[in-house]
Amino acid sequence: GWPLFLSVGVFSAVVNLLMLTGPLFMLQVYDRVLASRSVETLTALFVLVIFLFALMGAIDIIRNRVMQRIAARFQDRMEGRVFDAALREGALRGDESAATAGGMRDLDSVQRLIGSPVMLAFFDLPWAPLFLAAVFMFHPVLGIVATVGGGILVGTTILNRVLTRAPLQGSAQAGAQAQRLADLYRDEGEVIGALGMRGATFARWRLARSESQDNAVRAGDLSAGFSVFSRTFRLFLQSAMLAAGAWLVLRQELTPGAMI
Repeated sequence: GWPLFLSVGVFSAVVNLLMLTGPLFMLQVYDRVLASRSVETLTALFVLVIFLFALMGAIDIIRNRVMQRIAARFQDRMEGRVFDAALREGALRGDESAATAGGMRDLDSVQRLIGSPVMLAFFDLPWAPLFLAAVFMFHPVLGIVATVGGGILVGTTILNRVLTRAPLQGSAQAGAQAQRLADLYRDEGEVIGALGMRGATFARWRLARSESQDNAVRAGDLSAGFSVFSRTFRLFLQSAMLAAGAWLVLRQELTPGAMI
């Protein structure tokens, strides 16, 4: 397992370094190509950029596939233990099938988490301070703009998480209750019909479903608002960085290429 995680770390390092391809290409265009008006230099740089971006994409695909294999191996190693533990818990509760199904669903959720982009974000996270340090090397003003902008984006993500947690939990709980009611009504359908309680049972199930849906919609609205703000602010941050760089060029504190 650990050699695979190490390989993902190496691939992540290469991918993050290759992310500098675009800014470095623009820097070379402004400092070299436009100054020399050399089409040959532009062509050579562009061919190199195509190769580096293709390499970055290929390595990114490889590390995603490695993470999927890590997740699958984790599930293979753990499903026997989870199955036995769920059976023992079910025997204590007197409902082995439900406990087993719940345990395997939890294992599937963990497997999907390991194989998701969230895990790859942990490998990319340590590179953020290095990129900020590189921006500060160009000029402290650019570093401050990038740091403040990054802090706003991180704060937005945390706020999104905090504000959507309650409606998401409410939606999940109401959905689970609706599912339990549906299972109960399915198993006891004849008794419910004989007692003339179909309308009342459907109303209880419908109430739980409506509560789950309302909470899901509320969480979705909040999440969508934060997502739109984050996407818009990232675009604004790029323009703010260019504006700050242009201001520094006008003050003759940067060369035109260094502001890219």
